[in-house]
Amino acid sequence: MKLADYLYENSMTPQQFRRMLGVKSRSTMWRWLINDRIPQPQMAKRIEALTGGKVRRDDFLNATPPRCAKIVIDASGKTRWRLPWSPGYVSCKEPVQDRIRPFSPPVQRALCVLKKRVLLTSRGKFILDGRQADLHRIMRAANDDLRRRGQPPIPYPGIEPLE
Repeated sequence: MKLADYLYENSMTPQQFRRMLGVKSRSTMWRWLINDRIPQPQMAKRIEALTGGKVRRDDFLNATPPRCAKIVIDASGKTRWRLPWSPGYVSCKEPVQDRIRPFSPPVQRALCVLKKRVLLTSRGKFILDGRQADLHRIMRAANDDLRRRGQPPIPYPGIEPLE
């Protein structure tokens, strides 16, 4: 099992696992996650022990991306892995926009519902159907779409009561 998949399935962040391992460098942990580096044998044994044997050193040698990763082609044409902790990871089948930063689960769901109708500018502003929109308008539009499809709306404060 890939280390990224283990962390994702166990609701852990790379930072939490890095601290459990006693690794000081964030970049070292990140390089292990994206298969840029392989841990030293001693560290691989610690990882295997902390994961209960689910992540072994051989898993780092496998070049296939983790199941939780999204494959993205950047502007230079290079293929990259986008992990759940990466800026721009959105939990829907199609990324809303390559540069999008992570949002709360209700907002991510709204962005997935609206798909190409919503964009995020480089200054962090939303554009909905060609016009600047605040988060409340985004959530209202997503809930309107869901209601038209016969699906339950997304609970969101000030828009849809929380259950």
